[in-house]
Amino acid sequence: MSGGIGSRGAIGEPEAADSGRARWLRLSRFRQYWREKLTTFGSKVHAPLREGNRVALYEDGGNVLEACRTLITEARRSIDVEMYIWAEDETGVEIAELLGAAVARGVNVRVLYDAVGSWEGTYHLQELRARGAEVVAFHPVGPFAFRGNPNSRNHRKLLIADDTVAVVGSQNFANEYDTLRIPGGFRDVGVGLSGPVVEDLARDFRRVFRRETRKALPPPHPPRAGFEPPAMLGEPASVQMVSGVKRGERGAMRALYLTILRQAVTEIVLLNAYFVPSLRLIGAFVRAARRGVRVVLVLPGMSDVPLAQAAMRFTYGPLLAAGVEIWERQHRVLHAKAAVVDRAIAVVGSANLDARSFIHNLELNVNVHDSELAARLLATMEKDIEQSVRIDRASHVARPLAERVLSFLAYLLRYWL
Repeated sequence: MSGGIGSRGAIGEPEAADSGRARWLRLSRFRQYWREKLTTFGSKVHAPLREGNRVALYEDGGNVLEACRTLITEARRSIDVEMYIWAEDETGVEIAELLGAAVARGVNVRVLYDAVGSWEGTYHLQELRARGAEVVAFHPVGPFAFRGNPNSRNHRKLLIADDTVAVVGSQNFANEYDTLRIPGGFRDVGVGLSGPVVEDLARDFRRVFRRETRKALPPPHPPRAGFEPPAMLGEPASVQMVSGVKRGERGAMRALYLTILRQAVTEIVLLNAYFVPSLRLIGAFVRAARRGVRVVLVLPGMSDVPLAQAAMRFTYGPLLAAGVEIWERQHRVLHAKAAVVDRAIAVVGSANLDARSFIHNLELNVNVHDSELAARLLATMEKDIEQSVRIDRASHVARPLAERVLSFLAYLLRYWL
């Protein structure tokens, strides 16, 4: 468990060799470069880069969930929630009760939960509906209830308070994601947001809600003055919402990662829970590494979906041959979906690099164009690497035959994983 991100500088040179001014100039050049690239990408998938947002980084699932609780408690007008897994356990029930209290004080609460993700129990959500919230199951399960593609799920994790402050991340509403309750729980990342991008998120929620219910919600309220995300950073940032909900934009997540891989100049560091990329995406990783980009993948050494982990390991061969660094996170289940590119942009959200996120599911990511947040996220990734084992090519090739066959067969099933 040695090495790490800090062993190389932001532009592929030792950081100690850079004077303060030279480093500032280099980072400034990357900021302008990525502003242009994100703007071009956004024009293709209808994802404008919004200026003047306030951002907070939540470094683990417990921090993300605590920010959600705070926003629910402080909301005065409306709360909109999309969640894949909303468990009927202490965490899930507690959040439902907070939302019920918000309804009681006159807040409009609207909830979209995924019927498959939350199949183990929804009594707490039915109670929330009985208290006056609009609670809707996405693609309900049943012979007369199912509609649309049964393999299409709502995997997004979004909370918006008063159309003013939002939380986007990878965590679900369940005990194993609440690291304040279970310190060794799943490893997640999220961000808090206020500013113009929140209107984009609010309108996107309305698209999903209307798609599922055929009901048009009123347009977002003007932002509430003085309402900001907990623990926000100091300077305003440019932020881009990547959703793919609109017709014709379902390929937005794949396009995002292809853009990152094709345009990165010096470094890509990626945390991903279910890394089962297509052959095309594997090729993009290989080409990035071969042109001199440092590509660092931090992937799960232990997983709640063993078949996905087996398929993940099938992809290692060409990546390792091209010089990609692969680290497997130990001791905790890595559930985060995040990336830092050229220390200039941070990507945080719900999308994995797999067919389910790129083809089947509704997903939600945000790109934060801000070097301070990128640096903080990179520092948390360094801690993950300290808890990781690096995979080398020789040991990967020498795996037992049975393990290699299982990985191959699992990868053949990647469309369904």
